[in-house]
Parts: sequence; structure tokens; C-alpha cells
Amino acid sequence: REERRTALRRAAPPRMLTVRTPLEAGLALTQPTQAEAEAMGVRDWPPTIITQGGRGAFDADVEDGSLRYVLEGSGTVQRDTTGEPLAVSPNTLVRVVGEGGALRWQLDEGVDELVLLTPEYKGPPLLPVAGAFLAACAALVVAAGAGG
Repeated sequence: REERRTALRRAAPPRMLTVRTPLEAGLALTQPTQAEAEAMGVRDWPPTIITQGGRGAFDADVEDGSLRYVLEGSGTVQRDTTGEPLAVSPNTLVRVVGEGGALRWQLDEGVDELVLLTPEYKGPPLLPVAGAFLAACAALVVAAGAGG
């Protein structure tokens, strides 16, 4: 009997446990195993933080197949404002199914922030920021050369 319990404990975790996949919600929620998350490179995805002050923030421009991984916090996510709200918590992988649109995130009561990881970059546009930085560096070099 003890051998059977030990064997059950050693058994490999199930592949991509599906939490809920209501078609009308347009979202598929799964809980990947640690190995699957590592294989996807989830921990390398840049974070997006939704705070209490940003309750109901929209994640614009999601397309079919877009992914979001909940790293910290809990709440609900829904497609646009008409979809069914689905509960999310740490280790929830959200995949958009069907047409693109927006995602609405709502934090649970008492939760200060929801940390999402996304494979798509969601910060300021990199090219203009890098160009402005290089221009500022060039101006400093010219100013230092003229003053010296």
C-alpha cells in the first residue's frame, strides 16, 4: 500500500491542466507544469503590472493566440466588456481564442497588484527611446569636447 502511494507521488504531473475553456468567453485558461512553463520561456517574458489604481485596466490589441501568464496576484479576466469573467491566480496561462480585441483585468478584493508576463513587449516604443538616448549622448560628447 505504501509502495502505491510512493508511486503515485512520483508520477509525472499532468500535461497542461485545463481550468476552464468556455467558448463564449474566447479564452482558454491552463495551468502549465513547471517544465512546460520553462520550455515556453515564460520567466523571460517582460512583466506588465496592473495595480489597484488601475482596476479594470484594458490590455489593448490582443490577437488570436495571444498569451498572458499570471505570475502574482489574483482576480478575473474577460474579453472586452461582454465576455464572462474568469478567475485567474498565479500559474494561470491565458490564451486568446478567436478574434482579437481587448482583455479586461479586475483585481480581487484585497489584492494590490496583478503581475502578468507576456511574450509581446508592452512598454514604450524602443526605437524612439534608443534614438533619443543616442542623441543625448552625442550632445554630451560634443559639449565635453567644446568645453575642454
